[in-house]
Amino acid sequence: MQKAFCAALCLILSLFLATGAALAAGADGAIVNCEEWVSLRAAPDTSARRLSQVPLGAAVTDCVPAGNGFVACVYEGQAGYILSRYVRVEAAGKGAAAVMYVANCEEWVSLRAAPDTSARRLSQVPLGAAVTDCVPAENGFVACVYGGQAGYILSQYLSEAPVGVVYDREAASGAFDGTRVVIETGGNAVCEAVRVTAYAENGEVLWRREAGTPYRTELTLVAGRFGGTAQRPLALLYAAGVGLIAYETATGEEAWRVTPEQVNLGGSLSWVLGGDGTLYVGGYYGPEPVAISAAGEVLWQAYTNEDVYWLYDVQIADAGLLAKYTVVAPPDPGEGDPHSGAVLYDLETGQTLQVAPD
Repeated sequence: MQKAFCAALCLILSLFLATGAALAAGADGAIVNCEEWVSLRAAPDTSARRLSQVPLGAAVTDCVPAGNGFVACVYEGQAGYILSRYVRVEAAGKGAAAVMYVANCEEWVSLRAAPDTSARRLSQVPLGAAVTDCVPAENGFVACVYGGQAGYILSQYLSEAPVGVVYDREAASGAFDGTRVVIETGGNAVCEAVRVTAYAENGEVLWRREAGTPYRTELTLVAGRFGGTAQRPLALLYAAGVGLIAYETATGEEAWRVTPEQVNLGGSLSWVLGGDGTLYVGGYYGPEPVAISAAGEVLWQAYTNEDVYWLYDVQIADAGLLAKYTVVAPPDPGEGDPHSGAVLYDLETGQTLQVAPD
């Protein structure tokens, strides 16, 4: 297995160097979480030769997962590998998610060394298995990682929703131009999922979209609601590890997506919709509220201090956005011990206006 993995990585690197560009239609990214620079290496290994020092904030392109905790990318025309924790990958466009599941096959699908049906098979990935770090690639493939091994799977065999989910809870429903749209959540023994379905007046399913997360915790890791504006209503689906996805209620087309790399919302969301379609949302374990426009732009992310946590409700008040927490602390640690209470934020900027105990 290790020998095959090394051979696959060598093949990936050789393709990178031969083309001087990306393996596939990867995503753009930026360097984060470092003091000054990070290493662009010749192989996905911390002991591999350093090709370049990539400064904080620098742009990298053609990002695809490479396994071993690395991202394959290009910096100023030079291909190499950077540890994924130092790369914030932007949304790679429609068609893939951070986590996807093998579907539409009898037993297994091929994880291949290149985005081509004739490329060497690296592994057989069983039906229902989760693959991570998914990025749209060439020739109808998705670049992904399975069991620590990077490769490519045909997109027709991947789904954003886990296999075998029972949807037993209605999160929201509404009528839009004669079409009934229903958002449901559910799961199975090992995962959670959310879906939206549009029905014609005769009950026919017009379209359906799903998203899921491959694990369960004490938090609720999926959610759904309606958003957007009266002129452009949207169905919003959230799954931890996948992100927040907006779908047009009329067609089911993806309108936009906020990925975990942009904002990691966590689980057990609290959210409220503003009159202009701005969504204010945060997770129980953080972050503090984030404002996302009706067009999917992250407008601001609030921050009071590291002792504000366990968010359980957000409301729009006359004075701003009111968020309630199990634990809050004054901005100045010398003012007192942490206590339960609420934080008031400016709706336009996310600035903390007031911290108050219950």
